[in-house]
Amino acid sequence: MKRQSALLSALAVVVIGGGAWWFSTQYHPAAKTTTPANRNVNAVQTLPTKITYQGEDGKNALELLTAKHQVVETDGFVNSIDGRANTKVFYWFLYVNGKLAEVGAKDAVTKSSDSLEWKYEEFKE
Repeated sequence: MKRQSALLSALAVVVIGGGAWWFSTQYHPAAKTTTPANRNVNAVQTLPTKITYQGEDGKNALELLTAKHQVVETDGFVNSIDGRANTKVFYWFLYVNGKLAEVGAKDAVTKSSDSLEWKYEEFKE
């Protein structure tokens, strides 16, 4: 009887734990996904490691990025671009005119003369 109870308890832990893991990978209320209307999300493509575009007077880097790419972000922090997500080691970094941005994409107000580049790079302390 004790063995049967232990097996049922172990099975319950596996089922509940697996369900919680699956749910956490499917739904995150703070994450926001943006898909531009003119983008075919069903097209076969390789995942990007670098994205470049020009700034526009008065627009921030995040709104320009979301206009042409599928972006998952939380409070302005970019978690994923076109399906390539941050990991424990690799992240998306924003460069403005060749220099690492000192502010987040939401706060990086651009000019038409700015060159913006997102690079998927290893984070090194």
